[in-house]
Amino acid sequence: MVIRNIRYYDDPILRKRCKEVKVINDKIRQILDDMLDTLQQTENGAAIAANQIGILKRLVCLSFPNRCVKIIRPQKVTIQAQNEYSEEIIITAKDELAQCFVMN
Repeated sequence: MVIRNIRYYDDPILRKRCKEVKVINDKIRQILDDMLDTLQQTENGAAIAANQIGILKRLVCLSFPNRCVKIIRPQKVTIQAQNEYSEEIIITAKDELAQCFVMN
């Protein structure tokens, strides 16, 4: 179990464009495991992204624990992605889960 430090608002890494992940390998799976461990140990966190732990890769979504703001989010989204085994997946999410997947 590896708990990573979470980057917050003014950290410049959060403003940088993350790189697309083209190959899912053991290194990427380890990052995903670290992200999950970090999220599970973070109070009031809903989702986590790789850049939020300092890694500029397009992995999962972003949520700041214990930070709430009012924003407009769609009630339903459909995303296409790869899972940790490089399998293409399509997810249709509604309500709170849809909010986790929306990216700017």
